[in-house]
Amino acid sequence: YGAKPPKIICAPGLPPEIMGRYSDGMLTNTKRHPGGLEGFKKDVKAMRAAAEAAGRNPDDLIVTACPQIVMHDDPAELRRLCDQRALKFVTMQTAKERGSMWKEFGFEHPLGEEYGYARKLKPEQIDPEVINAAIAKVPPEAVAKLGFHTGSVDQIADELQGFIDAGLDYLGIVDYGLWVDHSLAKVSAENHKRLIAKLQG
Repeated sequence: YGAKPPKIICAPGLPPEIMGRYSDGMLTNTKRHPGGLEGFKKDVKAMRAAAEAAGRNPDDLIVTACPQIVMHDDPAELRRLCDQRALKFVTMQTAKERGSMWKEFGFEHPLGEEYGYARKLKPEQIDPEVINAAIAKVPPEAVAKLGFHTGSVDQIADELQGFIDAGLDYLGIVDYGLWVDHSLAKVSAENHKRLIAKLQG
């Protein structure tokens, strides 16, 4: 890196005031950011204010995110995708920090209220029977509501636009629908072109 250290981009959990004073910006997950869009707005504002208070240029901070999406214009196809075991597993593991948080959205976490993958996921101790039974209990509605930005091109563009308007600079979009069904490659590619065109204005 020559005379300069590499860029340090921090994830939520670290106070935004610390990010603004010392780091080069924030990397978040738009679906999981604490407090959702309103929490994101608040954190970006606090981070930038802290940078300015420390004598730094807030415009030099990088705000980036990784939206995890399941995108299709056909609602029936979206439901089919959200009913796939792989997406149920990802939702069960990463949608919320604790199982108890599922209740806020009307769902029960199949591995209990205290489950949190960062603390509880130990691959060497996983019982396949327990995990398979838990996956089967994850409804597709939970996948759509908790796990991913799910919807048509227009719906996802509208959701992500709110984050862009709040200060998001870069997006690294990951299409989990294509991940579980490679036959959607052509449709997915066309949808991504449409999505990017909408987001870039």
